[in-house]
Amino acid sequence: MKVESCPSKSAGVLYQKCQQNSMSELPSKLVLSTKRGTGTMKVSEYPMVEDKMPNWGFVTTCRGTATRRL
Repeated sequence: MKVESCPSKSAGVLYQKCQQNSMSELPSKLVLSTKRGTGTMKVSEYPMVEDKMPNWGFVTTCRGTATRRL
């Protein structure tokens, strides 16, 4: 499979758009390996980041997978 390369920085709107494009190209029934290879998840079940989330009043927790309001 040929995949478009994303920018080297792993944050920001440009990177998120690139990730959304690459995820949308994958088949929805494709199974992804998670949790150090011990778990699985379908591409259709993969959580997406909210675009309109405010930048203030939140703390990232759980190694960047969850947010908590201050």
